[in-house]
Amino acid sequence: MRSSAKSEGKHKASRPWFPLVALLAVMVAMLGKIAYADSLDPARCSVMVSSGFSAPIESANCTSTSFTTMSVNPPSITPGQGFATAQANLFPSSVSATARASGDSQASGNAQLTVFFEVVGPSAIHGISITSIPIILTVSGGTSAGSCVGECESAGGLAKFDLEQAGVPLAQFCGSTNSGFTGSVQFGGDCGALAPTSSGTFAITQSLLIDANVEGGFTMNAGAGIRGPVLGTATVAAMASVDPIISIDPSFFFANDFHIEFSPGVAPVPEPVPEPVPEPSSILLLSTALGVMSMLSGRTRRI
Repeated sequence: MRSSAKSEGKHKASRPWFPLVALLAVMVAMLGKIAYADSLDPARCSVMVSSGFSAPIESANCTSTSFTTMSVNPPSITPGQGFATAQANLFPSSVSATARASGDSQASGNAQLTVFFEVVGPSAIHGISITSIPIILTVSGGTSAGSCVGECESAGGLAKFDLEQAGVPLAQFCGSTNSGFTGSVQFGGDCGALAPTSSGTFAITQSLLIDANVEGGFTMNAGAGIRGPVLGTATVAAMASVDPIISIDPSFFFANDFHIEFSPGVAPVPEPVPEPVPEPSSILLLSTALGVMSMLSGRTRRI
């Protein structure tokens, strides 16, 4: 009987630990919580290169390997040579294209990449509703084209960047270089609906407000082309590239509570990282739990 009573006393002494363990489990979950985006759309790519009189090479695969084509006119056609390359990189996300041609030939390279992203985080912090997040957008683009004056029909490079969220355009940049047989080299033209820059290159850093937990996307275009015939022994070249960087503004007070997720393969999904300093309410819970643990430990020794 004494043994039974003693065993029952041990069980009684250990029972208060069960709710305490549950409380600690909830606290750990609170300290380490982090939000993740729902599945984002995969990146979309389009790459095409062509040279001379050969058939174009097209691909819808996002790769860091350049698609390249080179052709030399057969003996039955006026001598000429064309070369083109284009690529769309997922990580780091960028596009580029180059083209070169000589003689009775032509060449073109075009790459387009659309990447989807989402700024992920809590909808409210300390009772403060968070709907918009400041981000820093840095985009560089470059184009060049050799002069075609008296040498070729046309040469051009085009670099474009568009950012939108929920179908609403938020940022648009464009740069171009164009040259014709009878005209001089022109910069910043033929950008369609986009407002062209004053030259064929741009390097822009801009602050924007992005809706939190809403998918957005940005599209990059790079195109370069030479249309012959190129007179004499000259070789005309053109190029274009776009390279963006998107980050959360570090001056944002709650910057550490949010992160950016991109289409699969563009950037790794961040792992949950516990906050280095618990929030005041969490510290109070932890202190209370430790105090209860100390009291129960002392009570167990006296039984």
